[in-house]
Amino acid sequence: MYARRNELYQQSQEAWHRGDRRLAKELSLEAKEAERQAKHARDEHAAEIFERNNRERTDGMIDLHGLYVKEAEQQAERCMRTCERACSIFPK
Repeated sequence: MYARRNELYQQSQEAWHRGDRRLAKELSLEAKEAERQAKHARDEHAAEIFERNNRERTDGMIDLHGLYVKEAEQQAERCMRTCERACSIFPK
């Protein structure tokens, strides 16, 4: 999808330089949709990897292997928020 996005942006630029503003706008919007779909697919894939790595863990640790740094950071933040919520329901 990222390759498709790049192709569409290139076509959009070419249409713009030819003076076809309408086509350039359409191609640009298609490129943005391709990027949205690519990000969604990437996020789903990262979630699947995280779930597979951590499905049977009970030791309070998480396994971030196989994730890119940004994806690992996002998963770690989600886990910390979940833990904070769980801890906040128990009075100290």
